[in-house]
Amino acid sequence: MGNGICEEQFAWLTGRMCMVLGMVSTIGSQMSVFSMATLSLTRVVKVTGGLGVPKPVTRRGVIRLILIVGTVVIASVLPATIPVMVVLEDQFVNALYVPGVKFLKGLTSKKAFGFPLVEYYGRMSYKSDGLSWSQLKKLTSEMFTNAYGGIEYRTVHFYGNDPVCLFKYFVLKNDPQAAYSWTLLGINFLCFVLVSTAYIIVNLYSLRSSSLLAQGPTGNDLRSRNKRLQRKISAIIATDFICWVPFIVVSLCHTLEVFQATSYYSLFSMVILPINSVINPILYDTSVTQWFTRTKKLYKTYREKSAATTTATTTLHVVSNSGIAE
Repeated sequence: MGNGICEEQFAWLTGRMCMVLGMVSTIGSQMSVFSMATLSLTRVVKVTGGLGVPKPVTRRGVIRLILIVGTVVIASVLPATIPVMVVLEDQFVNALYVPGVKFLKGLTSKKAFGFPLVEYYGRMSYKSDGLSWSQLKKLTSEMFTNAYGGIEYRTVHFYGNDPVCLFKYFVLKNDPQAAYSWTLLGINFLCFVLVSTAYIIVNLYSLRSSSLLAQGPTGNDLRSRNKRLQRKISAIIATDFICWVPFIVVSLCHTLEVFQATSYYSLFSMVILPINSVINPILYDTSVTQWFTRTKKLYKTYREKSAATTTATTTLHVVSNSGIAE
């Protein structure tokens, strides 16, 4: 039974579904980060350039919008697809699973291929971990007859390094994928800094412009609007900070071997980061805010009607009792 469970696990880690799930998760996370950074830059440009009368929609504007959206999509898809490209397998594949071959049990690294190759071919002038995966496959396949279809090689792809099939953020210093993982973490951290800086600028410009109009008859409305804007900006920065900065710090501690953080990987990758992706549209989309405002008003109206009905019923009850007493 134990062997069956291991074989199922190896089949899952090397399977296409695991790879697809990892890619979809990475694309969604990166699209949230890059979209947020793009919207932040757009708002800064609009605020610092002066908020005038909206310009009519033009063909040039539509093309510009399509290019921006296309760039965000491509920038989100690339980090997810680069690690699974066949031409880059020597950089992102750490092991192979060869079912049915007894001397290649479990997930076999390049180094583990060395002993059977030496036994079969004799003394080798190079180490197995210096060969490419395609060379190792060729040398190993020549050890078996093709009468029964040869042997099957199943790749432990980038997302198959963990059963949850997510992006490999937690890496050690000697990990072949450490540079790639930290490049993406660095980009995400820069996006967080960009978003925070952008919304601080937006807030400062908003306060400066409203202070000139606050003395007029609409001063109270402007102050109320600024308070709502400040709350939204604070929420955007706080949620990004809470989700990404602790994750990056834990990843750094894992890489520097301050502590072993593998047990926290599922919590961060499956709970904390997706929550950030869910919260961002709520904070950015005014229609969501308007829905909450309308719901709040409806609830307040309901409470007021309920209170009025209760008061009227109590008064009627008192009057009825007074009539009976008389």
